[in-house]
Amino acid sequence: MENSEVGWLAGIIDGEGCLCLRILLRKTRAHGVRPRFQPQLTVVNTDEEIIRRASRVLASLGVKHRVFERNKKHGKKQFCIDVYSSGLRLLLPQISGLLCKNREAEILMRALQMGEENRTAKHAGSWGSQPIPNERLVEYDSLRSQLVGLHGRQAKSLIKHSAVTFKAD
Repeated sequence: MENSEVGWLAGIIDGEGCLCLRILLRKTRAHGVRPRFQPQLTVVNTDEEIIRRASRVLASLGVKHRVFERNKKHGKKQFCIDVYSSGLRLLLPQISGLLCKNREAEILMRALQMGEENRTAKHAGSWGSQPIPNERLVEYDSLRSQLVGLHGRQAKSLIKHSAVTFKAD
């Protein structure tokens, strides 16, 4: 892969991308509400060729990603790319020095590291039989708050939930 292509991708991520830490909730009878934290990169554009080219660059880097379309009631059709944890583990180290959103990338890399630690502690994806300890929930909430501070917005589900919402058993 040419350095110019990786640089181009970093520019697209800076201009059109969003690095976020999503929270997913699952309610079970046995364990109550369990959170799962999901680092995510989303790139959205109305120019299909930009998204196709970004997809080709990601594929050449071996980054697993998802490409899809959003049809809007008003406005142009949007083309989107989502990259989740496994893809971010490969992508972020390759482009972190090229991004203006480098601090956001560092926060997501910390969240990915915490996810690995959770798996080794049998909190498998946070849906596991062991709840995530409160200290870890507070740390995830801190990372989310840092992201909100950096780009001023975050998914509504992240804003309305905080670590104190979740009680460890």
